[in-house]
Amino acid sequence: MEWTVYHCDPIDVGWNHLEPVKSVADRLPEGDDESKERFIADYWKVMVFAKRHLYWEGGFRKGHEPRVFWMPEPDEYRFAYCFAWKQDNNGSTFLAVPIHLALPWLERCGFKIGGTDELLEVTF
Repeated sequence: MEWTVYHCDPIDVGWNHLEPVKSVADRLPEGDDESKERFIADYWKVMVFAKRHLYWEGGFRKGHEPRVFWMPEPDEYRFAYCFAWKQDNNGSTFLAVPIHLALPWLERCGFKIGGTDELLEVTF
């Protein structure tokens, strides 16, 4: 899956409503479209992209470790997982959504954006 990753000003409220990545991964089945393997691969893809291209320094603010939020898929009658995390040193917030669910209102607000298509050749 390709992703759009946003690097934005600190978002400080509402993190307690988002579930940690590990909790979601632990519940996912193995070996189908909604598999744990795909979820973890997508998670690492966006993390590597943010580190290489969007100035994420690799640390997480305590209490704001990577979280999952959900958005409806157009025409598919299901929800897609998305990721959010906060950088430790300055509170910058990173949001990663599947590319077909991009959030144009974030682009208009001056948020930095990047696509993970460059990562398709990266080996882990």
